Amino acid sequence: MVSIPAPNRPIVTRGIALAEDRLTAPIPRADTIESPGNINKWPILAALAIISSLLIGGTLVSLSVYIPVLEHNERWAAESLGAAATGLLLGMSLAGIASGIIIDRLSARYVIIGGTLVASLGCWLAGESTTAGMFIVATTMIGAGLGFATNVPSIPIISNLFGPNRGLGLGIYFSMLALSAGVLPPIASALIGHLGWRSAMYVTGATIAFSCMLAVLVRLPTIAEQRTGHSPDEVEIQVGVQVGSAISTVSFWALASAMTLSLISVQGVLFSVVAYFINSGMSNFSAVNIYSVANMAGVPGLFAIGALADRIGARRVLPYGLIVQSVGTLALLFAIFHGPAGWIAVGIFSVFWGVSSGLPSQVGPMLLEDAFGSRHFGALLGINTAITGIMSAFAPVFAAWIREISGSYATIFITFSLMTLAAVPVIWLVRPRFLAEPGSLASPEGA
Repeated sequence: MVSIPAPNRPIVTRGIALAEDRLTAPIPRADTIESPGNINKWPILAALAIISSLLIGGTLVSLSVYIPVLEHNERWAAESLGAAATGLLLGMSLAGIASGIIIDRLSARYVIIGGTLVASLGCWLAGESTTAGMFIVATTMIGAGLGFATNVPSIPIISNLFGPNRGLGLGIYFSMLALSAGVLPPIASALIGHLGWRSAMYVTGATIAFSCMLAVLVRLPTIAEQRTGHSPDEVEIQVGVQVGSAISTVSFWALASAMTLSLISVQGVLFSVVAYFINSGMSNFSAVNIYSVANMAGVPGLFAIGALADRIGARRVLPYGLIVQSVGTLALLFAIFHGPAGWIAVGIFSVFWGVSSGLPSQVGPMLLEDAFGSRHFGALLGINTAITGIMSAFAPVFAAWIREISGSYATIFITFSLMTLAAVPVIWLVRPRFLAEPGSLASPEGA
């Protein structure tokens, strides 16, 4: 049993500082100024960012480019293609649970390599698909690979390596994802135009498989090694709340609910916006370019947001980001207008939605760690990602259903804008602090 003194001042155990009792400021992070074990964090960040960018940008984000082509060329129903997108998101969410648990004990290198190979195999299977059902199986496999290889292992590693500058590290990581979301869909569109959609899938799968070499070349430590600079067997104490205690709090479910509402909106827009522009009379080239510009807007935005979250706290940044996301989504209603009004609306969507669409995935995990500490951060992040991911996985189907009922895309975007706005007051229920009590590692106050 570890005896912990009164919680009115920081306590350091093996270089890990307990949080100060402040509600709105970020928790003082577990860090030792220098990276634990003399680990060079920059090659690790670069490897994680490149691998995740290729996987997410080449599959999840680019799927919206494939959907109109498949609907036209293969005559597959829009509902089936919506189910394919849902399968990808479900596979990603469920795999995230296992990934979050495994990376606490096993080097993330093996988890990421396995995930990239599964995603690569899924791309090959997608290219071989002759029915919509086979394509749904393939996209689900791709999603499982993404769940193992991208955000769930990367976020805890970056957060721990960068310590008090975790917002900066995560900002760089998510900026790279935004860059790939802007660059890779046009490349996918060009490959589809020149080679056909099947060959484009094969090229994507081969590229993903090759990217896992970065995980082989760069040593990726276990989460426990990062926190202490020692092997997992040498770890005596790490600051944070037990998984069972965390998931029984209001804070955990409030954060999960807010992120779910936001991500449903993001995924719904993500898989609807290109088809929306095309159905409104815009060329495929123009629709994809607007979509790419919106994603590119996140490159400087996410970098700045990460630094801002380090400075004023994740809980202060997230609500304002959700409001910006809501306004950007609503701007789509006017983006198809002719003349200056239409272009102004396109600009608002591109900047506002582009900057804020990655915010829940970037700042949400920071707030999760602020509320429950780093001891079981990987496992809690995996559970949180699974909950939010499973719910938001139905966003494409939900969007298709709204369109079928209302006969309009406008209802889709109004619904998603209001859902994002509804997440704002929920965030204020999250208490980003925990107080140590005698005889326990940590206990959330008021959570």
